[in-house]
Amino acid sequence: MKKRKVALVILHTGRPADLASPLFHANALFLLKAYLESRPEIAARYEFEIIDLRRHVPYNLGLAVEQNIDIVQEVAARRPDVVAFSLYLWNVEAGQALAQVLRRFLPRAVFVAGGPEVSDRREFARMFPGFDVLVEGDGEVPFRRVLEALARGRRPRDIGGVSFLQDGRWVHDPRTAELAPPDEIPDVHAANRGLLEGRGFYLTTRGCPYDCAMCLWARQPMRRRARERILTELAGLIDSPLSGLTLFDYDLLEVYARDPAFFDRLTRLVRARRDGFGLNFFVNPRYLTDPRLPEVMDAFRSHHVLVGLQSTSPACLEAIGRGWSRAWLGALEQAPPAIRSRIFLELIFPLPGQTSAGFLASLRRLLALGYFRLQIFQLCLLRGTALYRRRRALGLRHLERPPYACIATPSISADECLRIGVLCQALNLLRDLADAAPDRRPFAEYFRRDRKVLDRLLAPIDRGATSWDVADLLSREITGRPLELDHAR
Repeated sequence: MKKRKVALVILHTGRPADLASPLFHANALFLLKAYLESRPEIAARYEFEIIDLRRHVPYNLGLAVEQNIDIVQEVAARRPDVVAFSLYLWNVEAGQALAQVLRRFLPRAVFVAGGPEVSDRREFARMFPGFDVLVEGDGEVPFRRVLEALARGRRPRDIGGVSFLQDGRWVHDPRTAELAPPDEIPDVHAANRGLLEGRGFYLTTRGCPYDCAMCLWARQPMRRRARERILTELAGLIDSPLSGLTLFDYDLLEVYARDPAFFDRLTRLVRARRDGFGLNFFVNPRYLTDPRLPEVMDAFRSHHVLVGLQSTSPACLEAIGRGWSRAWLGALEQAPPAIRSRIFLELIFPLPGQTSAGFLASLRRLLALGYFRLQIFQLCLLRGTALYRRRRALGLRHLERPPYACIATPSISADECLRIGVLCQALNLLRDLADAAPDRRPFAEYFRRDRKVLDRLLAPIDRGATSWDVADLLSREITGRPLELDHAR
C-alpha cells in the first residue's frame, strides 16, 4: 500500500535569535512527527517530512518574488496529501497566504492549521480562510484522529478540538482536545541530534497552574513527564553541541521544591561540561529572596534567570489575573544586589488601569534597584484569552490582525502607547547589549547615577528617534561604543 505524504511546514520565526536549531524554532512540529511515527496504525499509512522554509524570506508577496517561487516549489514538489502548519502570531499571515497559493498547485491536498493561533476556531476560520481542518490545543491526539479519518476516506468528525470544512461550511466540535500522556511522545532531541546547535530550550511540564488573563498557557492543564525520563533527555541535551539551555517551566524552584535530588543530578550533568555551558530558568518573583536561588544559579552556571513580573502595580496585576503575585513585589528590593544583574525581569505594557506616569515611575524604580536586564512585551490581545474576551468592557483598543498589539487604553492614548513602546524596545535592545558585555557593572552604575535618564530618552523619541537610535545613544554613554547587535536594524 502506497503511503500518503504529510508535509509539516516550518515557516519563518519572526525575529533573529540564537535558537539556530529548527528543533527549537518549530518544536511542536518535531514533537508531532515523533508521536505520529510512533503509532503503528499511522506509520503504516503515512510518511512524514518536515519542510524547513526558514532560509527563505517570509512568504507574503505572492509569486512575484523569486524566493517566494522557491517556497512554493519546496512544498509543491513533494506532492503531499496533507500540508500542516503550526501557526503563531508572527507567522500566521504568511501561513495563510502560502496555503492559499499552494492550493492552486495541490488541489487535492488537505490543509491543516494548528498551533496557538488556532484559538477560538470560529473566529480563526473567519480571519484565515485558507485551511480545511483546524486543530485547537495540543495536537498529537487530535491530528492522529484526523489522519485516521482521512485514511478511511471520511471527514474528521466527532474529534474534540477539531473543526473541518464541509461544502463551504465549518463543522466545529466544541469539546476540548484529547491529550497524549507526556511520556508517550518520543525524545525528539535524541532522534535529531544532528540538528542541535546554538541555544535550546526544554519543558519538563506542559501547561500552567495559573490563570493569567493575557496568556493562552492558562487554558492547558498541568502535566509532567516522569522524572527519570526528564533527566535522561536533559542529559542528552547537555551532552550535545548546544551552547546553553533554558528550562521553560513556569517556575523551576516551585516545580521541584520537594526534590533536591533533582537539582543535584542536574548540577552534575551541567558541571560535566567544561566549556561554560549553563542552564537558565524561570522563577516567580517570590524566589528572588530565596537563599536557594543564588545557589542554584551558581550550580547551573546560569547566564540569567527569568522572572515573570509583568507589573509592579497591584491593581494592574489584579486586572490580568495575577493578583496572587502582589505579595511578592517586596522581594524586588529585598533580593541580594549581587544577583539583580543576572535577572531578566519580564514586564508588559500597556495594561488595564496602567498610566504612562505610573509605568515610567516603575521603570525608574527597577533601573535604580539594578534591574536593567528588562524584557518589556507589548500587550497582545490573543484570541482565546480572558483579556481578549473582556477587551471591549475594559476599553482596550488593539490591532485586529497579528500581532494584535494593544494600541490604546482608557488611561493611555495611542500616541503615548507608541512613544513609550519605542522606549521599551530601546531598553530591550540595551538588555541584549548588556548580555554580551564582559562586565555589566557599568550598566547598573549608569542607571543608579542618573535617575532622570528615561526623561532624557523620551526627548529624542518625541523628535522621531527610533528604538535603535535611543539604544545606540545609551550604548555610547555607557560603553563608549556604538550599538552593535546581531539584530537587523
